[in-house]
Amino acid sequence: MKINNLEKFLTKVRDGRLALGVCVLLAYGQNRAARRLAIFDPDWLLETKREDDFRTGLGGLSNHLYVRSLSGGWRGWAGHCAWNRMPGATLVRDPDTDAPPPGAGRSVREVLQIARIRDPRLVSERQGVVWNFPAARRGAVTVECRIVGSGLRLTLSDHWMNPCDETAAAQSSFSRSIVRTDMPDDGWHTLSAEWDEKTGTVELDIDGRYFASEPLATRPSFGLSYLHLQTLAEDADPEGTYIRCMKAVAIMPSCPP
Repeated sequence: MKINNLEKFLTKVRDGRLALGVCVLLAYGQNRAARRLAIFDPDWLLETKREDDFRTGLGGLSNHLYVRSLSGGWRGWAGHCAWNRMPGATLVRDPDTDAPPPGAGRSVREVLQIARIRDPRLVSERQGVVWNFPAARRGAVTVECRIVGSGLRLTLSDHWMNPCDETAAAQSSFSRSIVRTDMPDDGWHTLSAEWDEKTGTVELDIDGRYFASEPLATRPSFGLSYLHLQTLAEDADPEGTYIRCMKAVAIMPSCPP
């Protein structure tokens, strides 16, 4: 549960506005060691917007890579999907902000960087992130980004996949490569993708201007709910792409109020 939703939930409990009968208790996890219980306000399921500017860290998305290991693996050096992880895409200082003078406080913000760093220990060096948003049959995602290196692949799906999964595009409803030359210049730009399952199309805009329109490869029964961003780099790309924020809105939610 996101922090703001947890606060709303606790406020309702504290004020006596939430009866025990309308809470949702969820048990999840694949084995005894990973099993958890979660309780949440059902209003959370009806939200139609989500955004993240990473000011509170990367707890709202998946960003891991996998270390080659025999430990826990049953397919050679693949390792175990739970305990052979290490961080991939990470937060760095916004490249357009100067370091504050001593004693000036924390005025510099951080942004997400998706790059490719050479590391022979990894199953795949291809950094990426996966972000969940309210499921929608018609909706839009917006990414404020600055492409410095090889570019990134924007993928929309109805299910979670590993951030470094190189087959994500083939298993998703929509995927498109975005490179530096697609942008007006090497500064910050707003990339938007709006989909409509009724028409079966996705329209891409850059800074509010039409860029491209492509068909959905598949039309999921319950709409799209995951944004998958991944570096296009085939070799080392230490700068990659910077991302300031991500937003999503469900224009036609899969679970209408």
